[in-house]
Amino acid sequence: MNRYKNIFRIFFLIGFIFSGANLYSQVKGTSENIMGSFIYNFAEFLTWPNLNESDDFKIVVLGNCGILKPLQQISEMRTIDGKKITVKNIQNIDELESCHILYISEKRIDELAIVLKSLENFQTVTISNCEGCLQKGLSINFVIENEKVRFEINKTMLDKNKVKISSQLLKLAVVII
Repeated sequence: MNRYKNIFRIFFLIGFIFSGANLYSQVKGTSENIMGSFIYNFAEFLTWPNLNESDDFKIVVLGNCGILKPLQQISEMRTIDGKKITVKNIQNIDELESCHILYISEKRIDELAIVLKSLENFQTVTISNCEGCLQKGLSINFVIENEKVRFEINKTMLDKNKVKISSQLLKLAVVII
């Protein structure tokens, strides 16, 4: 039985890596493009309780940053649970609405507490790349280790937002709190 579990894990990891590599090969290899591919893969391994209530899978980007274009490219080619992916860029917290994923640009991360307060009634996964923000309530944080994009997960925040995470995805995180 353990042998089958190990084989499954290997195939899962290979599939996770190659699904990101497939998207990565379609866009240039900047860190923003890689992060965009990771976000798509995160969405495949997370489960939202309210996903069936919406027509689209909504990703919102707060502020100006390079991740917007890769996310828009992915949204044109892929779906999440059969739902069309819509990507919206907003500049003000007042524009924030219900969404499945909110990416907060590094330039807007100082507003994290206000953003999290605004999202209290939604099951939104917040993502950024900001040192120390995982401990401040961010759901997923990108980090660069040895020139490679990695990620940290705040499982407590995901649980609070009733978003279920695959145990396989947890195994790939460099930090889990």
